[in-house]
Amino acid sequence: MAVHRDGLGVPMGRIAAEAGVGVGTLYRHFPTREALLAELTHRSFVRVLANALAAERAGADPVGCLRLFVEAAISQRNELVLPLHGGPPLTSRATRAVRTEVHRAIRRILDRGVGAGVISHDITPGDIVAFGSMLAQPRPPDRHWDATCRRLLDRYLRGIAADAPQRSARHLRRQPQETDVGTGVLDGERAAGRAARSRPSRATGAFP
Repeated sequence: MAVHRDGLGVPMGRIAAEAGVGVGTLYRHFPTREALLAELTHRSFVRVLANALAAERAGADPVGCLRLFVEAAISQRNELVLPLHGGPPLTSRATRAVRTEVHRAIRRILDRGVGAGVISHDITPGDIVAFGSMLAQPRPPDRHWDATCRRLLDRYLRGIAADAPQRSARHLRRQPQETDVGTGVLDGERAAGRAARSRPSRATGAFP
């Protein structure tokens, strides 16, 4: 997507060309680039909300529901325009309302997990959003990286379990690392561990 590649200053003509429409047609619907980006952001939040509700209704265990939610974001990484993905900040009340519904859906999943004794009580929707955004950053298709993201997701979900054992950082450093995507994965796994341990009270953007 042109927005991911060229940033928020991407020319309207380039967006129109990639969308297969004339720039005049684009301007008739969106008089400014900011209006277009705001609409793309809103549609992305609506899609993320659909993912959250689908995961909630999946009938899987709560941890499985969280897995489905994050995996959907990973698969859609290059189709979403969101603040934590380099998109514009939220200015629309309607879009902020959709973001709130995303967090509420995740909260319901977490509450089910806490009630079942399978998710730690201090995990917040913001935790899930922040970690999911780390894994779902836009990037060229790479099946090895996607596999690595899902492996990191497995580690994270084990880390938020209510009865997860506490491992020392020294122990984790002793674990062998096997990957096709280079040494950056080790840093990603350390970041995953830090994200699992940190508990922001509220996400600053969304992956929402």
